[in-house]
Amino acid sequence: PADRWLSAFKSSAALGEQLVPLAFHVDYWDYIGWKDRFADPRFGERQRAQVMRAGSRLIVTPQIFLNGRPLSGGNWDEELQRVLDGQRRQQADANLDLAAQTTKEGWLVTLNGSTSKARKLNVFLARYEQGLFSNVTAGENKGVRLNHDFVVREWEGPLAAQSAGTFIVSHDFRHDAKIDAHAAMQTGFAAVVEDARNGALIQVVATGICPS
Repeated sequence: PADRWLSAFKSSAALGEQLVPLAFHVDYWDYIGWKDRFADPRFGERQRAQVMRAGSRLIVTPQIFLNGRPLSGGNWDEELQRVLDGQRRQQADANLDLAAQTTKEGWLVTLNGSTSKARKLNVFLARYEQGLFSNVTAGENKGVRLNHDFVVREWEGPLAAQSAGTFIVSHDFRHDAKIDAHAAMQTGFAAVVEDARNGALIQVVATGICPS
């Protein structure tokens, strides 16, 4: 159900304007006999850190975070819409411009940004893919083919930045074995900017999704 819910955002009017979905696959269920090929140990660590930051101890799978805060687990659509409605009345904390330039080895991703006040920032750059799938061979979904979108395949950071007016960070994402050439796959890039002091989310931006 969580995969289907997330995939529905591909046709959402809020995509890219108010909403940047990212799926971090975790590895702590691999012991049941089927390993998620899109999982990364760092993503489980990130989930635990976000739960602690939110003042909670509840770690569940799937767990939906919105603006760094976990949703209650009730009606995700209602909670999401309530937050999006509130965001329309707020001014962005940062102005971000994300660009991905194709290179011979992959992509050069550059983030130019500015904030209204000087502070230390942590910047994360992500490469994500659409149209992926998993054939589950064990556990409660044994025998099921799961379809995945917005799957984070590479996660770089924190890249330090000092927002004394403007800042710029960049990273070379290279073609490698993580790129699933056999899937009906598209690649996109996102930048996540946090306050380095407390991890509070400041702003997120993504490129338009382009066929790889």
